[in-house]
Amino acid sequence: MKSTNLLNVLINVFYYIILNAGLVITGMLIYAGIFDDRVGISVGRSSFGIVDREFASALSPKDYGKVIIAICIVILFIKTIYHLRKATLKMIKGEMFDQVVSENLKWTGISMILYKVSSLIGNLYSEVLYQNQFTVGFDFGGFESFIFILILGLFFILLSNVIKNGITLKSENDLTI
Repeated sequence: MKSTNLLNVLINVFYYIILNAGLVITGMLIYAGIFDDRVGISVGRSSFGIVDREFASALSPKDYGKVIIAICIVILFIKTIYHLRKATLKMIKGEMFDQVVSENLKWTGISMILYKVSSLIGNLYSEVLYQNQFTVGFDFGGFESFIFILILGLFFILLSNVIKNGITLKSENDLTI
């Protein structure tokens, strides 16, 4: 039971930290894109930084694409943690075979996959527009690799289907008693 309490605390703390950080970062990116008064965005290959610049036009047209992709990545990451949190809270309460758990696990998997695909698109966008090169490859190392996130997302979708089948079997069992 200690591990479930620890899981609950970790997911809640992580969710609220990521939610607040995501809102701040998104707000800063939108502010810099709309109100371009001495605030510029330094757009690198895989990072953003808000910096104070002394020029009138901080964003070039290609930077807007990078900002939009970055906002999508932040939103998808928060959505992934949100659905995982909702499913975990129900499971901790002992409601394993619940439609809410199944749906949230499915959306956790879908959001994970979309997050990683968006991240990959953002990296390719940066390589093509900022470095004038196009490379295709897969990163097989670490927990942030494309293959690992894809496998994990598909596992959550599979787990969702298993729980959905369990709900069906449970309801059939309740009818026969």
